[in-house]
Amino acid sequence: MTPPEELIHVSRLTDSALYYQNGNALKHKLVVLDEADSLTSEVIVALRVLKTRGALSLSHVQRDFASGGTRTEFVEARGPVAVLTSTAGKLDAQLLSRCYELPVDESPEQTARILDAQRRSKAEPGYSGKRGTIVGLHRNAMRLLECRPVVIPFAQRIEFPASSVRHRREQERFLALIEASALLHQHQRIKDGEFIVADARDFEAARRLASDSIRRSAEELSRNALDVLAIAQAFGEDAFTLNDLQGERPDWTRHKLRAGLDELLALEIVASPRRTRPRQYRLVAPIQLRRAGCEVTLKLPSDIGDLAAFGGANSPNPSQEKATG
Repeated sequence: MTPPEELIHVSRLTDSALYYQNGNALKHKLVVLDEADSLTSEVIVALRVLKTRGALSLSHVQRDFASGGTRTEFVEARGPVAVLTSTAGKLDAQLLSRCYELPVDESPEQTARILDAQRRSKAEPGYSGKRGTIVGLHRNAMRLLECRPVVIPFAQRIEFPASSVRHRREQERFLALIEASALLHQHQRIKDGEFIVADARDFEAARRLASDSIRRSAEELSRNALDVLAIAQAFGEDAFTLNDLQGERPDWTRHKLRAGLDELLALEIVASPRRTRPRQYRLVAPIQLRRAGCEVTLKLPSDIGDLAAFGGANSPNPSQEKATG
């Protein structure tokens, strides 16, 4: 649904393609990569640097044919840039810490909805045209957005968990979600000069989107391993097999269950003492998942009108009721 002029769609990405772009070719673009499994270690490092610094810099030696000597040249590709990709495997942990991981809904109900949509696309002559109209509306709505900086006047009232060093980066991502929400809703937000003023609605939107990621950031386990561990804990001290796990969650693939078990084995949370057929597993010791203190909250202001006060009386959207949510 992104306008084509703001989209870069590639099947394979190299680090040279990133470094040698025109200086602003990547700025404010969405880069869609078909498969994350094609990412090399060099590209992963480049994407991490681009996210952290907002730019990529490279120096290289260039031959000067006029003088016959050589000279050093610098190239720079500037962001910010968004990257969207998919994978069935495991991504680099450092790269994942800079991204939001969205799991696919594998439930039978979602599968039924997808199958129904596939059938309707072949049975209804106007189905594809209707879809094109909806996509066109979204693209035109995005074209109406102006690139403006966002200010979060209540940022210092946000209480963010601090039990893990990973929360430092999590908070940056959370604040970016607030900014993104305010930018997308800029025609419903107060404006102060060049700034869009975020309000409590943007905070709530960010909290809904990021709450699961914030809770998981205090854990050393991946989402997949946590899901498998939750099922394994139901067996208590009893041994269980891969078939037992799949009996509890028949909608999950064996690959998903196996990947979670392998991670739990590596961290010695579960053990497989004897090579039996089928292979048996057992929890080594009960493990308590750290959930307390992992919620993000917003302290009440001393002055209930302070969210709207930043906009001033001459703002295009001066309603204080809307601004305070």
